[in-house]
Amino acid sequence: TSSPPPTKNPPDFQSFTVPGFSVNITAVNLAGEAVQNVTLRAFEDGQSAANATSDPDGLAQLWLEAGNYMCDAYFMEQKVRDRFPFEINGTASFSLDCNLTNLKVVVVALKDGVEIRIPEIKIYVISQPVNQTFTTDINGTTVVHSLLPNVTYALNFSSYDAIFNMTTIPSLIVNEAAVAWFNVTIFCPTFTLQVNVTNPNSNSQPINNAIVKVQELKGGLYYEGATDNGTVVFGCVLGKYYVEVLVNGIKLNETTVDLINVNPTVFFSCKLYGLDVSVRVVDYFGQPIP
Repeated sequence: TSSPPPTKNPPDFQSFTVPGFSVNITAVNLAGEAVQNVTLRAFEDGQSAANATSDPDGLAQLWLEAGNYMCDAYFMEQKVRDRFPFEINGTASFSLDCNLTNLKVVVVALKDGVEIRIPEIKIYVISQPVNQTFTTDINGTTVVHSLLPNVTYALNFSSYDAIFNMTTIPSLIVNEAAVAWFNVTIFCPTFTLQVNVTNPNSNSQPINNAIVKVQELKGGLYYEGATDNGTVVFGCVLGKYYVEVLVNGIKLNETTVDLINVNPTVFFSCKLYGLDVSVRVVDYFGQPIP
């Protein structure tokens, strides 16, 4: 109470850092999957309280005092959750839904009127701010996880490095709302493969009832037919094919053919078919035996 107050050296003070309560927030997309690299910003009374970025498990840890807060979420510099309210009275854990959509792409083709799924199709996804490349699995499916729904996406589809489809998706919005899953189905084109089988030993006359087998090099797609007047025609899904010709179970010729943006005709000249066979019977000394 004295004036002026007495001076004490060293001064009697100490700094304290109050960490607050541990608050674990898991960022998830609309499909409920954890999302990495989501930045969470917590506010109290309009003032910044804490920031954190989610790890590979989608987990972000904040240290907050007791009180009422708002939380914004950002992904690739775009806001994906706005002003999520929460109250802290102690240690807490909860999930935060972010407006991020999974894109599911299925690549199919028609074979004999039946839809089949095509594996190993490369999909190049072009968008801002990042481009990505994916490949369909054995079920002809690929999933691109946690995409911004209000972005335009261009998808280029290719097989054996040849592009056969280019599709643009203006956004992943359905009925003016972001959805958990956005589904896209792409059909592979079908090309006409004509095989002509001839006999060079008989003035290139056509060979009838020769069996032609057509097998895609990656497996799965298979076609078989018999020649009529030396010709058989297949409707094949794009790809690269191994083609062989058999007569009475004996392989006479084989080749590979590309069915990518073309309708080829393959000509088989079967030199092992229709040969004239002469038999000469002789004795031990080489004399003919009638």
